Amino acid sequence: TKVATINGQDIYCESKRDVYKDKWAKAVKGAIDFSKDLVAKSDTYVSLVTFASSASKATEFSRNAFAEKDFGYPNGGTDLAGGIKEAKRKLDAVDDELDAQKFILVISDGEPTYYYGNKGKVSKAIKYAKKEATIAKNAETSIYAIGYGISDTSNAASVLKYVSSNTTVVASNPTGDEIGTYDNTKGFYYNADTSSIASALNSVFDSMVPKFAGTEATLVDTLGGNFVFTDSYDNHVDGNTYTYEIGDIT
Repeated sequence: TKVATINGQDIYCESKRDVYKDKWAKAVKGAIDFSKDLVAKSDTYVSLVTFASSASKATEFSRNAFAEKDFGYPNGGTDLAGGIKEAKRKLDAVDDELDAQKFILVISDGEPTYYYGNKGKVSKAIKYAKKEATIAKNAETSIYAIGYGISDTSNAASVLKYVSSNTTVVASNPTGDEIGTYDNTKGFYYNADTSSIASALNSVFDSMVPKFAGTEATLVDTLGGNFVFTDSYDNHVDGNTYTYEIGDIT
């Protein structure tokens, strides 16, 4: 499983410094705890992309949880298009032979104001964010989105809902102008504030991580005398008892 988390860096306002510092700190702590839970699962790798006036590759894919220093400092605009594009680029670099499930988690508290490092009309920034999200979803990447500290009926929330995999867009060559079909029962969009960001991230984690029919399963079988163990299985054999550690059963 590969998870690219992209975290907006515009969660700040000089005139309300203490309030916004607390908002930023809780978002960062929630993302760090989320990454710790993910890497505790076998074969799960995480990477962080931050975006403000442009997108930045904060960490490479690894089995290391995020650290506070990885998030930088909150300032600038919201280049959601650039953030999604960078996350997809990193996911595309994963060897196809690994057959990895691919996810993007977006956390943002505002509508797009930049696109690919350029400041322009908000309508254009929104269009490109939608375009990049559809391109990523068409490449079989599931996108979760959390609207952080915004009204659920705001324009920012509307964009994030479109970006999430709750919205299906049929377009082989998307432009960002497509309408799309929204289904809120899919569970890819969450609205959260400082008191519920941890809970929202827990919900994303529970949705990403498959529910197992069994965990740490072990097969033990006693074989009859007519069977001959091959050399490759010697480390599983004790007399005529064969033991194999299966692990998680889906």
